[in-house]
Amino acid sequence: MHLIGRKVIIRDFVDEDFESFYRLVQDEDNHKKAGLEFVLNRDLAKELFKKYQELPNSYAIALENNSMVGIIELNERGMTADLRKTREIGFIVDRDYRRKGIGSEAISLLIEYGFKKLDLIELWAAVETDNLPTKNLLNKLKFKFIYQVNQNSLLTDNKVPLDFYLLKP
Repeated sequence: MHLIGRKVIIRDFVDEDFESFYRLVQDEDNHKKAGLEFVLNRDLAKELFKKYQELPNSYAIALENNSMVGIIELNERGMTADLRKTREIGFIVDRDYRRKGIGSEAISLLIEYGFKKLDLIELWAAVETDNLPTKNLLNKLKFKFIYQVNQNSLLTDNKVPLDFYLLKP
């Protein structure tokens, strides 16, 4: 994939992205905010990076100088007839680049791509209930809150409340 915005490019991962990727997975806040794997070990991070490179729906968010500043995904929600034309967006932007319009532009590029090129009928996004900046961004992009679920944490026995948002063309 290669989508170009005013200041953002969504593209496939390249080997040169590893250091930026490693920075993202070393930030525990990214795990808490977006569910990104938290990895401090460099070798494990390299294995994880290779997996991200192979994922068919995960992309780098890069700036016009081609430096990676985040990850964005357009994941399938299932393969039943009802779900084939829906996707779920997930994203994370490096903390040094947040609140600069990068996430908004990247999501907008995927929205346009999804509805115009993939003929999607729905785009979903899930966000932890207390992640107000992301909820505000989704609202700004015209996503509508639909429901909340308590998801089991993979690391603890705690339940994590998630809000699900929906956008239709």
